[in-house]
Amino acid sequence: MQSVSVAVAKDKLPFYLHLAEQGETIEITRHGKPIAFISKAQGSAETASSFELAYQKLRTQMNGLPAFSEEEWEKYFDIPRPIQQGLRHEEDF
Repeated sequence: MQSVSVAVAKDKLPFYLHLAEQGETIEITRHGKPIAFISKAQGSAETASSFELAYQKLRTQMNGLPAFSEEEWEKYFDIPRPIQQGLRHEEDF
């Protein structure tokens, strides 16, 4: 877990939010004392990602199940499609 001051978190908020999306928990401190945490939200995006991975595994095992197009995903599922992103660096923000 990373620990950063309020001032640093304010200046680099997009970076710390990205880390949280990747599963990192960030502790926000004021005068060296913890006041808040930033962490990944639990919910539909995580469910979508789990479903997509399970379906991809099933497709591999069954040799030929079709992939979902963007239109099919939106039509059949009421959860956002997960976005596959790599880890980014502080300089990117």
